[in-house]
Amino acid sequence: IVTCARKTIPGKPYHGIAVAVANDGRVFVEHVDDDSPAQQAGVREGDQLAKVGERAIAKKLDWLKAVSKLEIGDRLVMTLMRGETEIAAEMALSARR
Repeated sequence: IVTCARKTIPGKPYHGIAVAVANDGRVFVEHVDDDSPAQQAGVREGDQLAKVGERAIAKKLDWLKAVSKLEIGDRLVMTLMRGETEIAAEMALSARR
């Protein structure tokens, strides 16, 4: 698994998710910040990112493209796989505290 570090940029939307990429390219949640929009939406470490909105997430670049245009206050709607179970998570992006 390759870890992708989070960057904190003032004024950029914050979701609280750090991702890791498995050897086969699938993208997983490696870390969820405490009291973050992602944690409040029920996102857990180990969840696989399947979709953001209607965009399939097959590799890290898909994730980066999906979230790159979002702004503070936008809603991030994700489909996650938790084992064999599909989970929906929706959160309002905030400014980093």
